[in-house]
Amino acid sequence: MRFTIQYIPLKQIHAGAPVRMTDRIKQLRRVIWDSPQLLAVTKNRKGGYTVVGGHDRYRYLKAHTDKMYAPCVLDDRREKRGISVPAWLKRMRGRGFAAALPKMHPENVTPAGWSIIRAFLKEEPRFAGLTRMQQARILLVGVRYKRTVVREMKRMVDELLGPGAS
Repeated sequence: MRFTIQYIPLKQIHAGAPVRMTDRIKQLRRVIWDSPQLLAVTKNRKGGYTVVGGHDRYRYLKAHTDKMYAPCVLDDRREKRGISVPAWLKRMRGRGFAAALPKMHPENVTPAGWSIIRAFLKEEPRFAGLTRMQQARILLVGVRYKRTVVREMKRMVDELLGPGAS
């Protein structure tokens, strides 16, 4: 497990809101525990950094010293991983794709729906070549997996028995 230590200008570091405690954040906090000057930070979307560990050190550096830079343990793992599917869907809804994603909120998607979406994204490399609207339609099929599966099963029964058989 590697972390990058960099001197970052204090102007670019923000205390921000509390972050969700993950195993990675816990590891960062353990790393800075032994050093009285290190701050644990993650890069945010605006090009700055958000403190995830060492808030008291950050406040001290800002208020009581004239230092312009702070030594920081940088968690750059998120950059390589990309954004999560729920964040991606939220962003698409905000860009006017509400018609393609009607009343669909990532928090309400079942775990089975996310599992289907993740499996699909791993197996289909051509997905990235589609337009955002086409991607939204395809992901919506995975999100509404129950209705989709039931519809497909009914279609198969109709195919085997014929359309008029009851």
